[in-house]
Amino acid sequence: MLKGPAGFAEKPFVHFFLRIITILAVAGSGAVGCKPPAKKSSQKDGARASSGQAGGSMDATSLGSPDRYLFNADAARTISPLVDAYQKPGYKDDPETYSSEFGPFRTFSEKFLNDVMALEDLTPGRKIEVEVMDADYLNAFADGFQRVVVTLGALRAVEAVPMLAVVCHELAHSSKNHSQKRVAYEEVELKAETDVFYNEAEAYFGKTYDKAKKRYKHDLAAYTQVRKLWDALTPRLAEVSKRNESEADILGGMICGELGMPPEDYERGHREFMTLGDQLDAQNSKPGRIRSAADLKDGDVGQGTVSDLFQLLFPRDSHPSNAERDAQLKRTRDVYAAHFDKTRQLYKDWLREYERTTKGMGLTGFDLRELSRAQSKSSIVFDGEAVEIFRPTSCGR
Repeated sequence: MLKGPAGFAEKPFVHFFLRIITILAVAGSGAVGCKPPAKKSSQKDGARASSGQAGGSMDATSLGSPDRYLFNADAARTISPLVDAYQKPGYKDDPETYSSEFGPFRTFSEKFLNDVMALEDLTPGRKIEVEVMDADYLNAFADGFQRVVVTLGALRAVEAVPMLAVVCHELAHSSKNHSQKRVAYEEVELKAETDVFYNEAEAYFGKTYDKAKKRYKHDLAAYTQVRKLWDALTPRLAEVSKRNESEADILGGMICGELGMPPEDYERGHREFMTLGDQLDAQNSKPGRIRSAADLKDGDVGQGTVSDLFQLLFPRDSHPSNAERDAQLKRTRDVYAAHFDKTRQLYKDWLREYERTTKGMGLTGFDLRELSRAQSKSSIVFDGEAVEIFRPTSCGR
């Protein structure tokens, strides 16, 4: 998924949203203790296969160091093969509502990406589908089902070079089965901890949220106890997600090199997208009494959906910082630059066809202020004041 200033990334936290649906279903009913999903052997195998430095993910024993999720040149050289055999997700496909329009872009980009994944060094490849979300905000993600999704806002705001860097980052997520591995890790290796937290979160919303009225009343003492569980769990979740993002940044550069994109162009595209994210962050930096859960007082009453309130009360960090990502690309440059094949014409094909297609559909030019407004959703209100929840522009957030 897109990460604000950090780039693009995988579709975030599949099982997280499944758990939120469970909480939403019982909120206000007083029910306690959601039934945890049964373990599946395919998930466990996936979690174990994802451990270790070469895979870019980690098992529980390798967590702890603040820079564990970053790669040096030696670690980057262990990313082999570039594409792993596809692992069917252990979770159900729950696709977003995709637009039936934008056929020219979907047709062109889907053929292009499948031509890329058919390159010899990308065996066994992928059968990629491309979808467009008719949404004005900035985002892109790979969802674990060999699907790359971009929003209409991204098509309007992102030019050919940064868009290809983004798309290759998403192909990297798909190539390493990152969504599948991360969900398996969370549902198997961290199952006990996540079950405890989500059961307590369900009970908390059952007491503090009126589903019919979408009304929430903050209980500081009870929230503090549930938040302690989250604060103990989320660093472990974050390190796995951050490691996946780090690997996708480097592998994205390798894939771009294979199709004929010079490393300096990949770096420029990556940087331009991060700059756009920084500009959105600056636009969205507005004063207000409530900027985070720490600003809530006992008894504060708000209106909003469970999913948005959950994001406010239990924030999750999933991406390395811009500075970390930039430094990582610099120290691993020789590794991904070695994959640059100047004889390949796919890069030139992308530049020509992306510009022609987006212009032909009228997808040129954007207003930063309008994009910024679309990036934030003010669906939570406390004491008459809207609390902005920012959509990830992800490779990060």
